[in-house]
Amino acid sequence: YEMPFHWHMEHELILVLQGVLHLSVEGKACDLTQGDCMLIGDGSIHGGTPEGCIYECLVFDLARFLAGTPTCGQRVALLTEGDARLEGKFPAGAQAAAIVNQLFQAMETERPGYELTTMGLLWQLWGNCLESGCWERRSLVYLGICTGPKR
Repeated sequence: YEMPFHWHMEHELILVLQGVLHLSVEGKACDLTQGDCMLIGDGSIHGGTPEGCIYECLVFDLARFLAGTPTCGQRVALLTEGDARLEGKFPAGAQAAAIVNQLFQAMETERPGYELTTMGLLWQLWGNCLESGCWERRSLVYLGICTGPKR
């Protein structure tokens, strides 16, 4: 499925199952291959061209997700204040990519309790992003590819 350029007010997670997805986010080109994931921020103009590619997408409202969660919500809100962008590429093999893969598997199988598992995995993803230092405090600008915790 060719993804024409578009935008929406929700965040989007993309997981490439096979092939290559040539993606453009806010004018920046990025190729995703099998196992790679991309988190696209709300309002970002994006589109892509698949090359023998099968991919999955999850579009979600981050504000609705954070509603009613004062402690954790405040931590994640730090990532979205001002002009900060909550988006980036998680390459195959990175801990964040493994979390995203588990998230899509939970939604696909719909086993009893999958809703709780899905919510828990989203929280785990945000925690991994904070722990790994994918964002910096100066203006919380995303630093690029997130490969895992920095030691």
